[in-house]
Amino acid sequence: MAYGVLDNEILPHIIQIIKKHAGDTVAVTIGTDTALDAIQIDSMDMLEIIFMIEEKYDVHISDDMIGDVDTVGHLSDRLAEHIKSAKQI
Repeated sequence: MAYGVLDNEILPHIIQIIKKHAGDTVAVTIGTDTALDAIQIDSMDMLEIIFMIEEKYDVHISDDMIGDVDTVGHLSDRLAEHIKSAKQI
């Protein structure tokens, strides 16, 4: 997928949050192709990540919207798409 300006802002923020949650348990470099399960992001971690994104961008993100994301890039794309549409209102 193509990453736009907003994606370039969201992606580093998501990676920062993931690193905070994963701590020293992640021995891989986190990028757009990194699988969430490979870096041990569970449902509780995902809720915390989404909460932080909601606060930063002043949007509501439903569970249905992120339920099928499997990589960091997919999560970033999905969130960027939603934030863009929410800000156009």
